[in-house]
Amino acid sequence: MRLNLVAETQDLGHTRIAVSPLQNLVIGFWGHQPSREARAWQRARRRLVPHAAAPLLELINAHPWYVPDFLTPVLPAPRDGAGPSFATELEALRSLTEARILEDLRYVDALPRAPRSVRELREGSGRRLAGLVDGARSLFRACLAEDWPGIEQRLRADIAQRGAQMATAGPASMLSGLSSRLTWRDDATLTLTFNACRRTHGPEERTISLSGHGLLLMPSPFTGPDSLAITGSVTSSRQAVIAYHATAPTPGPAHGRDALTVLVGRGRARALRAVQGTATTTELAGRLGVGKSTASEHASALRAAGLITTHRAGRSVRHTTTELGRRLLADGGPLD
Repeated sequence: MRLNLVAETQDLGHTRIAVSPLQNLVIGFWGHQPSREARAWQRARRRLVPHAAAPLLELINAHPWYVPDFLTPVLPAPRDGAGPSFATELEALRSLTEARILEDLRYVDALPRAPRSVRELREGSGRRLAGLVDGARSLFRACLAEDWPGIEQRLRADIAQRGAQMATAGPASMLSGLSSRLTWRDDATLTLTFNACRRTHGPEERTISLSGHGLLLMPSPFTGPDSLAITGSVTSSRQAVIAYHATAPTPGPAHGRDALTVLVGRGRARALRAVQGTATTTELAGRLGVGKSTASEHASALRAAGLITTHRAGRSVRHTTTELGRRLLADGGPLD
């Protein structure tokens, strides 16, 4: 299938790149032709998947090429460029309207037999949606929270590379380098070519205007090295979202021979990495996938060790890494 995205001048100006924990959670557990990295990650965490996440996983994998768009709501990036926290994304998911949910189930409805999770959403979307939100939270805590600081570091490194390319060579050059499946034509048309497994029962070629909404690009380690995934609806009323493979190397997760973990402990090491220079207690909780009280405990321990400072900013409490904290983060890789 060929999908032509016709861009206007303002579309390139509105192109942005963001990190999404929920997006990566969904892509990481998509089971239809996942990348090699995603398969290895899924196998390693299969035994950790909580029972509460079963309806969510069923919905993610109900269709061979389509994941309901409402599972990955598009949010504006915060001013500090940190991207939405997982907690913020879950709240956006919880607040979706029934009409939006039913609209996004249209492709799944065309299947010969709709999964139970889909039928239950249609019968009582509000109550079932709350269950999906709880399932996503438990799945993140059990399977992705420990690895997320390292993954996010990789994604931010990739964003820095893409941003520099976009600034020096322009958005069109950056877009053309995402995948061989994406080409840019002089008539301001992006063309995406999908594998046969992603074909629909509709026309082999489809052309859609971005209508000035621009593109939202999201890096992920779980997409294939030369693959792309459109995880947002490409319509006249929604921004097109393209998930692409992050090329920056992945830092190793904090395990037994991680120097920072040896010095401050596994939980505190994760928390210090999650501060990422500065974070409020709410942001820290979202990045770690824990409650605010737990995040506050981590922050207190890091502050007592001289690794962060804390000050009140309006109604929020903001934490910032100290010089000692930054040095430990720089030098706290695997031990020899």
